Amino acid sequence: MSEYQRDVLYGAMLGDGCLCKNKHGLNAQFTYGSKSKQHVEFVCESFKDMLYKDCIKYLTYFDKRTNKSYERYAFRTTSNPTFRYEKDKWYLNDKKILPNDLILTSTVCLIWYIGDGCICHSNNTQYIKLATQCFSKEEQEEILIPQLQEFEAHLIKADISSNGEHKYFIYIPRRKINKFFQKITHLKNSTKSNTIRV
Repeated sequence: MSEYQRDVLYGAMLGDGCLCKNKHGLNAQFTYGSKSKQHVEFVCESFKDMLYKDCIKYLTYFDKRTNKSYERYAFRTTSNPTFRYEKDKWYLNDKKILPNDLILTSTVCLIWYIGDGCICHSNNTQYIKLATQCFSKEEQEEILIPQLQEFEAHLIKADISSNGEHKYFIYIPRRKINKFFQKITHLKNSTKSNTIRV
């Protein structure tokens, strides 16, 4: 993979991206899905030479927990030794973790935000929320928060998991929203090799 492809992969993995392999398979493949077709197309574009059957699929599924049906768009790549290498970095005992050498470049943060971030409104103010509940508090404090210090990012308690463990998401205050957006949107006016660190 190119450096840009790897950054797109990492941004997707911070959200709903998945690296998996068949039970008896040797290599892994990358899968990604979202309710936004435009977003999936954007991520997919970086892996168009690796796609399985060269298409984005429209899927619907029923969630028994909410008793509702949902729709999403998704793609998957072919199996590849590079994805197997990345899977070994991103998973421990089949649970997604944060690689110790993860660097939050502008590209990583852009893909991460449009996939799993939003602007929230609360108590007459706004803030950026980056959904990171699938990662432990310790991982986030060690790997993510130090790289987001210029945006005054910190962790906020979210829901409680089924085993009673507190989950956390990343909070960026209103006064730093523009600065964060300036970093990630700068990429649109530069080449795909851009890897400005944030």
